[in-house]
Amino acid sequence: MGEASVIVSSAQVEGEVTLGEDNVVQPLALIKAVNGPVVIGTGNVFEERCVIKNNLPLQEDGSRPTLVIGDDNHFEAGCQVFAKSVGSGNRIRANAILAPMCDVGSHCVVTAGKHVGAGVQLRDYSVVYGASGEMRSSEAPHEAADELRLLRDFLRKTLPMYHKCREAP
Repeated sequence: MGEASVIVSSAQVEGEVTLGEDNVVQPLALIKAVNGPVVIGTGNVFEERCVIKNNLPLQEDGSRPTLVIGDDNHFEAGCQVFAKSVGSGNRIRANAILAPMCDVGSHCVVTAGKHVGAGVQLRDYSVVYGASGEMRSSEAPHEAADELRLLRDFLRKTLPMYHKCREAP
């Protein structure tokens, strides 16, 4: 667990998981390394009931794949991430699903309840939206990094007031 990170005790972090600095893991979130390690960068927010799980199949040479998550991502309540990789600056909205073996670039948005299928590759600045999960590209910023920083600061201060949190080793 990196410096300035907050993990609420009711969250589950299991297996070979490396958390960078300034991450927030909220109640009932699950981050689990099943078939390989999970490596998480800095400044991510994992909301209630989100699931991050590396259950990717073993590689051809028998080695265990690593699920790498970049920096400054926001994983909203109830989302499920089984992807091969997630870049930086992404917003995975409530109840969205990233299926196994999909790759998510950077600065992408997957809107609430949308499903990104197995093996799909989202290029940088992709947006998944609409009733049937249409995709488009957008160079416009979708959420300022300052807003995510403010949210992290707020959560780091308030979560320990209402929840038991784990101490950094």
